[in-house]
Amino acid sequence: GFTGRTWLVAMVLLLAWVVACALFRDARRVTDQFDAAVLRVIAGLRTTWLTEALTEVDAWFSGWTVTVVGIGLLLALVVFKRWRHLFTFLGGVALVELVSGDILYNGFTRPRPYDVATIGRWAGFSLPSPPVVVVTMLLLGIVYGLMVPGPARRMAKWAAAGLIGVFAFARLYLAVDHPFDIL
Repeated sequence: GFTGRTWLVAMVLLLAWVVACALFRDARRVTDQFDAAVLRVIAGLRTTWLTEALTEVDAWFSGWTVTVVGIGLLLALVVFKRWRHLFTFLGGVALVELVSGDILYNGFTRPRPYDVATIGRWAGFSLPSPPVVVVTMLLLGIVYGLMVPGPARRMAKWAAAGLIGVFAFARLYLAVDHPFDIL
């Protein structure tokens, strides 16, 4: 459908830009400058209460909660005998791990943001953002594996997009990821 084609086009464009950044210093410089400008604007929004709230959001989405929900998704797909969805999800996870983990993360070692103070917890490099990749894959698995096509799935897509958006904003606010890493 339209959503699937849109995601595929977006993915191809983003991967093309990653390749451009890997090959051309000017593309990296432009990306770094844009990311730094966005992070400076977001850092200007910092307040005590928002920092506490978004630190909690980051902890929920990158902690044990994600593991428990992931195991729950796999069990639900088995219990409901949604074998095609289970194997498609596992294949998608393997493909994302190959591309984002082995190729991008290990081959394109982008450091954490320089321009703003990092106020969240993090480890490793930031391209792509491993927690955002995991949460996105998990929510897509829930939406497409457990929701029936139609209005329920459309609403679930919007809910998943909202959750991913809040989590992504928390990662940017805490300055543990660049905007490009999240995309």
